[in-house]
Amino acid sequence: MKQLITVNRSGLSGKFFLMNNTCGANGKPKGQLPGTPYYDTMKDATIAMFRLPRDCTNIYDMSQKNYEELTSNK
Repeated sequence: MKQLITVNRSGLSGKFFLMNNTCGANGKPKGQLPGTPYYDTMKDATIAMFRLPRDCTNIYDMSQKNYEELTSNK
């Protein structure tokens, strides 16, 4: 299953990170993408997001149907 990836900003440090927004078993997003660091700028995080492997889909490259499938907790 593909992972829905977005860039989020930490409320504690103010740094940016790659977030896996695919719904987990509890209906909430899964959290920070494992193995990815925090980034100082949104630009750096966005560039890293577009360089991820094919099993990761960023929110900017997907159709509405795919987005709804990944964000539903069915």
